Amino acid sequence: RRVHGIDFIELGAMLDALGVKLRRKELMDFVAEIDTDKSGDVDFSEFMAVMDNKSEKVDVVTDREEAFIQYDRNNSNFIEESDIKGLLKTLGENITDEEARQMIQMADLDGDGKVSFDDYFHFMDQICEEPMYDQ
Repeated sequence: RRVHGIDFIELGAMLDALGVKLRRKELMDFVAEIDTDKSGDVDFSEFMAVMDNKSEKVDVVTDREEAFIQYDRNNSNFIEESDIKGLLKTLGENITDEEARQMIQMADLDGDGKVSFDDYFHFMDQICEEPMYDQ
């Protein structure tokens, strides 16, 4: 029995048990992507590298959620013009309604006049070096 890693069949069974259903080709592609030493198996260090990457993304999501909550000053689950104006006022900046509206429009993907968490998350992807979503 091998002691250095698991093959794609074992990985598939493990993922299946976790509720992640992949077709054979998807599973083989996944193994090929993370199998950096090209052994045909996924060893512990390769697995941990994938998990570290996922963990970093979870940290970014958490940071963005915390920032969004800070911006959503009226707890409406949206960032609205009044939130922007209030936040900037606490920082000593007074802006007009039109300036607040323009700031909202920059991140408002669906044009409803407010920024949802999804809008905010995608906007942050556009301005950050390492996007969370593939464009």
